[in-house]
Formats: sequence, C-alpha cells, structure tokens
Amino acid sequence: MTVELTPITLNSINKEEYSIFFHYICESLKQIHEAQPELHYHGGLDHSLLVHEQALLLSDMEGLLENQRNLAGILAIGHDLGFFQQYLDNEPFGVDAMVFGMRNFGSLQKFIGDVEEPILSTNLNYTPKTLIAKILRDADLSAIGRKDFPLWAARLRKEWLDHPEVPNELNAIANNDHEFYQLEHDFINHHQWQTRSAERLYGTQLKKNRLAVNSKPEWLLLENIEDSLAGKYLL
Repeated sequence: MTVELTPITLNSINKEEYSIFFHYICESLKQIHEAQPELHYHGGLDHSLLVHEQALLLSDMEGLLENQRNLAGILAIGHDLGFFQQYLDNEPFGVDAMVFGMRNFGSLQKFIGDVEEPILSTNLNYTPKTLIAKILRDADLSAIGRKDFPLWAARLRKEWLDHPEVPNELNAIANNDHEFYQLEHDFINHHQWQTRSAERLYGTQLKKNRLAVNSKPEWLLLENIEDSLAGKYLL
C-alpha cells in the first residue's frame, strides 16, 4: 500500500503564530458549544483537545517533520469547526473556517492548500490519502481505543438524543437500546486503524473494548447513560 505524504515545504510554522491560532480555535469552539450546548460530543473542547493531543503523538510515532507535525496539530484542534454551520456533512465548512483563520497568519498561509484533504477525511465516507489525513482520522476516532470509551459513546448518544439537527434515523437509534448496541457492535468490530502507529497505540485496548461491547454491557443501556456520562465505567 502506498501512502502519499503531504508535500514538505521549507517554510516553517512560527511557534508564536501556532499558539495564537490554537487559542483562536479554542475560543471558536467555546462559541460553538455556547450556541449549541446539545453538542455533547463534538461541541466541547474535550474532544478537540484529545484529538489534538493524539494527532501530535501519532505524528511523532510516524516520524513526521516539524512542519508536518505542527500542521497535523493545527488541523486536529480545528477539525470540527464546521459544526458551527450544520450537523451532517459539516467538514467542507470546517475547511472554509480553517482557511479563513489561517489567512491572517503569515507562516500558516503557506499551508492552506494542505487543509482540505485531512479535514474532509474526518468524514467516515471519505477515504484518507495523505499520511496527515490518516493520522487525523485515527486521532479523531481514538476514543474507541481508550479505557474511557463508555464515556465517549454516551456523549455521542446523548448528542443524538438532544441535538435538533440530528436526523430522525439517528435519533431513533439513540432511543432504542437494541439498535444503538448493534451500531456500536458493528462499528467497533469492523474498525481498522489507518496507521501502524495507531494500531500499536490503541490496538490492545480496542480488543478489550470489543470484548466488552460484545458482552452487551450495562453501560450501553439508555437507563445507565447518566452513569456513563459521569465516567463510572472504565474498561
């Protein structure tokens, strides 16, 4: 399998501009959460900060150069900005928001052409092609390879229950224990990481999580969602 690397440029990302842009994105995410408090999974800083952390870790494990690593971090923290515009298929709006912000930072402007493919790749219907896109996809889904997976599953379910823009079919799944279990079962059992580093980092815990889900645990029941949201269950 051939992995296409994101083009390497000699222009470096200024650390001060990285920091300023990072905080600019965090403030934008706070605004999204204030406007849409029903985004229990995607709207808070927790998810984006986790994805940022894991993207940098995977970048190091994959041996990315500093420019590529920094770009992966920038894209990770801002990958869900499109939720400000709409719920489903929001990724193109996320691309636009990132490009709009990056235009104000000289050392980031040079990387605008590298924004689209990785952020679009966070949509599961899109196949990641570049290494940074593969890293971002793995970081975005890293929760299924964590001990606190029940917490993240519950946040997504509550989001589907509460958010007004969630399609009726997803809301119906969230309201039905059997259908939600089947969705989680199928997703976690068929999941494949995009990078070898993600397999090394999350693979063992993912196997444990699969066994847990396959046993039809109590934390997947709607009646226990508040306990799951409180972090009661660790795998």
